[in-house]
Amino acid sequence: MLDYKATNLILVPAKDTSQACDGCGAKDERSRDRRTRANFRCVVCGHAAHADLNVAKSILALALDGRAGKDEMPGLAHLHGACAGILY
Repeated sequence: MLDYKATNLILVPAKDTSQACDGCGAKDERSRDRRTRANFRCVVCGHAAHADLNVAKSILALALDGRAGKDEMPGLAHLHGACAGILY
């Protein structure tokens, strides 16, 4: 649907992106706030962010890293340095 607007469209599957940490790439459903689902705190590295921002960065990382359609989540650590729990 959007391919006519874009010069470069990368399709990224949504599966498990809301559970993946944009800092370290770990996937764990416990990282999402069970009450509001609005907050994300990685149970592996401690990275904290608004859940929507975290998932957007996870999807971006998949697209930029050329891993769209694959199971692993690379995280953004390779783009911004080590995960420090800081919002960019």
